[in-house]
Formats: sequence, structure tokens, C-alpha cells
Amino acid sequence: MIGTEGFIIKHCISDDHGGSLTLIAAKSGPGVLYGAFALIRRISCGDFSHGTHIVENPSLALRMVNQWDNMDGSIERGYAGLSIFYRDGRILKNSRRIRDYARLLASIGLNGIVLNNVNVHSTETRLITKEQLPKV
Repeated sequence: MIGTEGFIIKHCISDDHGGSLTLIAAKSGPGVLYGAFALIRRISCGDFSHGTHIVENPSLALRMVNQWDNMDGSIERGYAGLSIFYRDGRILKNSRRIRDYARLLASIGLNGIVLNNVNVHSTETRLITKEQLPKV
């Protein structure tokens, strides 16, 4: 049985001429996405062949990463550049870069991020208010 974000991958012979078919089945769009990334991982590692049957379900509903981004654009203990989410006290709207980052997270099974960090400043405390949360 598969859960909401779980998936099934099955590789089988599809016709009498040796053609093959790979199926990814899930109960939701995110499940199909996680299944597609799992299939790509298996193929790239040489771990996929005829007869493969995979059933996977996430153990936890929330699988998150903590960004530690500050509204000024800096990142706590960030050694690889500036925030892709915030700059100069405002929320950035670079949807393509953020979308690509979301896909990267999905490729390893993550489905959420933390909006701010444990050392939150006064500006960041407003991110979870009624006024700011819809913008995030």
C-alpha cells in the first residue's frame, strides 16, 4: 500500500517483441515527482533492470531543511553566497531560481523549508505574521 507521497516503480516487458515499459504510480503529484527522481537515481547508479519493482513511502510527513537565511540577504554560517529568498529586508521574487531549488529539494525527498533561522532578528520575526506570511 502506498501513502499520499509514496510511489511504485515497476519495470516490465510490454510486448512480444521485447519492448519494455517502466511505470511510476502514485496517489498524488508529489508522489509521482518523488518516484521520477527515484527512478533517475536508480538508473544513474546502474540499479535498475527488468523485473524491478519498488514501493516506497516517506517515513515522515514533513521532511525539511533549515535555510538559516536572514532578511538582509546574508546566511548564518553561509559560505557559498547570498540568500536566494531575501535581500535588503525584502522577499525576492526570483521564482525560477526558487522553483529550481524546490525541485532540487524534492529530488532528495524533502518537502519543506524553514523560513528563518534560530538566531532570528526583529525583521525575520515578522515573516510568520498575518501580513508577511502570504508574501512568503
